[in-house]
Amino acid sequence: MIDTATPFATLSSAPDVELETERLRLRPPVADDAVRIAALVTPEVSRWMASWPSPCTVDFVADRIEKARAALAEGRALPLVIDLAGGEAAIGMVEAFLSRDDPGRVTLGFWLGEGFHGRGYMTEAVRAVLRHLARDPAVRVIDGGAQGANAASQGVMTKLGMRPVGTRMIYASARACDEPCEFYEIEAAALL
Repeated sequence: MIDTATPFATLSSAPDVELETERLRLRPPVADDAVRIAALVTPEVSRWMASWPSPCTVDFVADRIEKARAALAEGRALPLVIDLAGGEAAIGMVEAFLSRDDPGRVTLGFWLGEGFHGRGYMTEAVRAVLRHLARDPAVRVIDGGAQGANAASQGVMTKLGMRPVGTRMIYASARACDEPCEFYEIEAAALL
C-alpha cells in the first residue's frame, strides 16, 4: 500500500514553484499577501468557499498563509496566489491538496476576487496548475468540487476537460454545516 503522507515528488523538490501564463503569475503566498487577500474575500466570494469566512480578518488569512507554506514545505499541498503578470498582485488563489485517503489523488480549490470574475483568469490559472500537477509521477487523478449553483466554477472545470463524477457532501467550516458539492475529475495522464 502507498503511504498517502508521502509528498508529491514535484512539490518536495520545488517548494518555491512559480507558474507563468500569458496574463498571470502563480506563486506561493507570503505573509505580505494577508491584507490584500482578506480584502478580496467578500461575502459574494466567500459564499462559494467552504473554509474562507466573510468577513475574513487579516489574522485569519495570515494564519492560513503560514499553514499553507508549511504544507507546501512538507509536500502536502501546492498553494498558489494568482497575480496579474506585470500588474496587480494577489487577485485570487488556486490550491491543490494531496488526498489523505486516496493515494495519487489531488483536490483543487480556487477563487478570485469579485473584480476579476468573467475574464478567463481562473481557467488560465487552473490550466497551468493542472499541467504542472500532471507532470508529477505521484499524481494519478485531480478533482475539484463546487456547489450546485456555482456555475462559474463548474464551467472552469468543464472547460479544462474535467468530467462530472457526482455529488459529495463536504463540511463548510465557513458556515459550520455540511453542503452538497458537484465534483469533477481528470486523469493526470490525459493532461500530458
